[in-house]
Amino acid sequence: MAKEDHHITKKGDVWFAQFAVPADLQGQLGKKLISKSLKTKDREKAHRARNAFLDECRMDFARRRASNKRSEVLLQHAEEVQIIREALPYRVVKEREDEAIEAGTLRPRNASI
Repeated sequence: MAKEDHHITKKGDVWFAQFAVPADLQGQLGKKLISKSLKTKDREKAHRARNAFLDECRMDFARRRASNKRSEVLLQHAEEVQIIREALPYRVVKEREDEAIEAGTLRPRNASI
């Protein structure tokens, strides 16, 4: 196969494009190889169609990776929010207790009688 025929193969009379799915996206896409009929018998048309197909694949991979990173950031943010929520009731009670002590409606816990 000539170097210019990289990512394309001929099945019968029709050209097909093939592109390997990056390892980090194989689980998400459920496959290791993407293959698409270029719907042409002409080699030059196949090369142009292949280039468009490869650009589409690369853009799709980039969008998926960006989406995965956004998901990771959102998950990390959700975990941080959960930690804050778990600590919040104590902080709110402590703030209200301090306010009541300042107002004189509550004695400090360790104050002598």
